[in-house]
Amino acid sequence: MAAGGLEELDYYHGLLPREDLPVLLSKEGDYLLRCSQVKAGEDRRTILSMAYSVDGKIKQGHYIITQEREPPNHYTIDKTLSKPTVDLLVQEYKTRRVPLKKEVPSTVLQNAVTRPSWELRADFVHTGKKLGDGEFGDVHQGKLKQLMGPGLPSKEIDVAIKVARKDIISKEKIKEVMKEARLMRDFDHPNVVKIYGVVVERDPLMIVMELVDGGGLDKYLRTNAARITPAERLCIIQDAAWGIEYLHHKRIIHRDLAARNCLIVNDHGRNLVKISDFGLSREGDAYAMKTVRKVPIRWLAPETIQTFIYTAKSDVWAYGILAWEVYTSGEEPYAGLPNAHIKQKIVAGELLELPASAGAEVIKLIKVQCWEKDPVRRISMSQVACKLEAMNGRTPPPVQESSVRKGVHAAPAEPPRKLPTARPPNRGPGKSRADR
Repeated sequence: MAAGGLEELDYYHGLLPREDLPVLLSKEGDYLLRCSQVKAGEDRRTILSMAYSVDGKIKQGHYIITQEREPPNHYTIDKTLSKPTVDLLVQEYKTRRVPLKKEVPSTVLQNAVTRPSWELRADFVHTGKKLGDGEFGDVHQGKLKQLMGPGLPSKEIDVAIKVARKDIISKEKIKEVMKEARLMRDFDHPNVVKIYGVVVERDPLMIVMELVDGGGLDKYLRTNAARITPAERLCIIQDAAWGIEYLHHKRIIHRDLAARNCLIVNDHGRNLVKISDFGLSREGDAYAMKTVRKVPIRWLAPETIQTFIYTAKSDVWAYGILAWEVYTSGEEPYAGLPNAHIKQKIVAGELLELPASAGAEVIKLIKVQCWEKDPVRRISMSQVACKLEAMNGRTPPPVQESSVRKGVHAAPAEPPRKLPTARPPNRGPGKSRADR
């Protein structure tokens, strides 16, 4: 248990990193407790984080709480005050209105910020059988207890739970995992995997998501190659297009679109595709890779290979490769070729061939429009989704019409003709994720 019974305090946020604090600490005097490594390799320390103002601008302060020898087992920040529990120490500062930073009067504690709904209690999450494993840790099927309101009985729902391996859960890894969870918190689309929240109050760190029981799209394509009809393949790439269109509306660049990162769920008798795995995803109009990271070469757009820059249009290229996987029943793109040769072929415009069974309209959409070499002229995901709707007559999900295609964001903006410049990535730390 955390120092001084912290887990019982509703304003204790456990392993929550600084990057998640601006949303929570928005007004002068807001405060919360969390724990973190101050320096790599050290034990975690209890941190009191608060919002204060200087010249009308909100800033954040972070204060380490330590345990004293005299008086025995008392807690303090700077020896101004000490108390036998962390909570009593915090309440003393608040009641006496003692500034945490003497020279800044606004560093007075006022409002305890309690855990938001996406910070789940560890006691409400129960792991079951293991479904698989990954870089972050094991994935389990499990149950999430949901409180329905005062006087109402709680209910349990089936979920998928990513459980962090304790041996890799460093400060930097926590930041990486929480970045993925932060991106997913606002997702609400039938073709995008939903997150219920994270468990950060104590180890192990967990990400709790909807349970998608059909497994990976890549495995489904290979296992059912002979049974999947052309109509179903068209539905699969339509589902994926709607999901990616939604992400681009939210200004998310996925950066790792592939059949292995799509999941299948049975939805009223038919298979529904959901986009998943946002570990490489970034928010914004463009992302310049600054350090060497092993990336999925076979799905990269030519401009990304040459400039190390990702945009929504590089996702469109990768979507084309995903569609190729669907129509080849999960074959590996550029199978058997070394990465250096694959890069040369992509940059030279030597494209993969889709089977004739895909149909002339789909082949033109992928080869001519999704794989257009110039990202400015390349089709957008909104245009892809609309063209597929015209081919198969399917009606888009309500969110597509009510939100994604309305107003300013009706169609994703074209990338700027002058993209941000990116130097070749540094050859050094930061390598992760194998070429796939």
